[in-house]
Formats: sequence, C-alpha cells, structure tokens
Amino acid sequence: MEYLDYTQEDATNDGIGYTISRYSRKVVVNNKTIGAIIFQDKKLIIDKSIIGNIDDKNAKFYFESIIKANSLYLRKIFFSKEYLDSGELENLFDYITIEIIPQDFLIWCNDTSLIRKYLTQIGGFNPPLHKIPNSNIMLFSMNL
Repeated sequence: MEYLDYTQEDATNDGIGYTISRYSRKVVVNNKTIGAIIFQDKKLIIDKSIIGNIDDKNAKFYFESIIKANSLYLRKIFFSKEYLDSGELENLFDYITIEIIPQDFLIWCNDTSLIRKYLTQIGGFNPPLHKIPNSNIMLFSMNL
C-alpha cells in the first residue's frame, strides 16, 4: 500500500469540481486507488454576531479560538468496500494527521450521510463544545 498525493487531476478524473487541498491523500494498491481522504482549504467560520450574543465567557473564548485557528475542511472520503474493514482507512487518516497536516490545525466537516460511516470508523470527531447554528459541524483537533 502506498499513500500518495490526491491531486487536482485525480479530482477532475473523479468528477470533483472544487479545488482540493494539498493535504489530500489516496491509498494505492497495485496501481489502483482504493480510497482517498479529500480536504479543501476552507476555514471554519463562525459569524461574529453569534459570538456577540453569547453571555458565557468560556463559549466566547472557545469560538474566538476556533476563528483564529488554522482549519481544514474534510470534504470527501471514499474507500473500496473490499478494504474498508482492513484498518487502512484509519491508517490513512492517522498518516495524514500525524505526518502531513501541521499539528496546529483543526479539521472540520459537516456530518452528512455521505461521510458519517467513515467518521464513525475513524473516530475522534466531535460536535463543538458549545452550540452553534449549524448542528452538523464536527471537529477533529490535531493538537490533543
């Protein structure tokens, strides 16, 4: 198994129309891509008007910290059913979070039916500590 860059050319070939992040990676076995984790360079934004309406000082500090953090949007995961339970999805995610993405980043995503099973399998994604309007947001902190 090889972990390789998932390129913009790969994205185009897979029908992905958005610009992908340099942190996106794929797993290749015998020259065949069996899975990929695709990021987009998109910060998590929490509207300042939401923060302004919060009375809890801890919640304000939490949201202000999120706004200041380097963040990366987990946009898509796909993995071959044949390899899904092999541990390779988790290995790829660990490789990306330990070796590729700087440790001061926050990974965020929208918990949708398209990636929910993968998030559950990977583990470590949690809703924000304090409620925000988009209740589908999930966070993975690189710097634990």
